[in-house]
Amino acid sequence: MIQKVLKNGECYQNRDVEILGTKYVVCYAPFYQENTNQPVCMIFLGTPRANVSAIINEIRLQMLIVIAVVLFVTTLFLIRVINGLINGLASGMKVLQKLSEGDLTAEADTAILNRTDEIGMLGKEIICTGKRCRRRYPDLRNQPD
Repeated sequence: MIQKVLKNGECYQNRDVEILGTKYVVCYAPFYQENTNQPVCMIFLGTPRANVSAIINEIRLQMLIVIAVVLFVTTLFLIRVINGLINGLASGMKVLQKLSEGDLTAEADTAILNRTDEIGMLGKEIICTGKRCRRRYPDLRNQPD
């Protein structure tokens, strides 16, 4: 350590130094006299390892809490998005089922038609299919199988 700090002018760091029976995290830094580049002594910077461990554990706990909150919020967001997709598809399937049963008057929910995603496009195409069927087969409207 003396060689590294006083002779080479480098900092010495160690996480496992025992001082009076207590483990310390230490750093010995060279101290230079003004206008020289040769260290004249070294400065001791240290703290008990237990203090460092407590700080690290506190930071870990804070990070764990932040991660848990982010995961919770993300999960809620994904549940909302997925439910929106499922509800949109279910509504479109109801209209398709009515059309397949011969009810050419079936209309999609306006919530589907107002959507700008693929579910909305699907709903609009289902309605267009129903309109085309009504125009081509006016005799089939509301007739049982």
